[in-house]
Amino acid sequence: MKRKKGEETKYEVKLDQYGRKTWHIKVPDAPQPPTEEEQKPLERLEVKNLTARTEKLDLEKMIGKTALNSADAVRGFYCNTCEIQYNDSSAYLDHINSRKHYQKLGISMRVERAGIDKVKEKLKKAKAIERGEVANPTFADIEKKIEKEEEERRKKKKKVSEKELEEAIDFDAQEIVAFGLPGDFGTTKKK
Repeated sequence: MKRKKGEETKYEVKLDQYGRKTWHIKVPDAPQPPTEEEQKPLERLEVKNLTARTEKLDLEKMIGKTALNSADAVRGFYCNTCEIQYNDSSAYLDHINSRKHYQKLGISMRVERAGIDKVKEKLKKAKAIERGEVANPTFADIEKKIEKEEEERRKKKKKVSEKELEEAIDFDAQEIVAFGLPGDFGTTKKK
């Protein structure tokens, strides 16, 4: 391989006493000591403790959609923080809850310890929810309400279907014979 003129090599070529070429590795100069600006300690980033997620992840709205990102069409789920693409929602959700993702966000995996005051406050909220005194419903309140509504709908549907079934079965022997079907199916049992 040819070198260009003026190109530095890492070997120094010399001739020994017999006229043969010898290659010696060039040793770089000793490194300079760092200046005062370089010796300044690095500023430490403020790391927050892990907290509950406040925003809702709408995974359903992203299904089957294409989003444009840096001139490439990205299909599926894309994490802007880590610049990683996922094809399914479960892998994306695992990534969102992963240590690697939280490190890039500057959040440690340590959970803030709850003091006795926070615990008492939480218990008061729970009692208020049981009594029905809560003005601002929480996720748990909404979930309970939805479950009750679904159960009521199921009961109504079951009652309606039982009534329809009774009406459908309520034929007398004359109507059956009128359709050209046998009145009885050979049973000896009396009605």
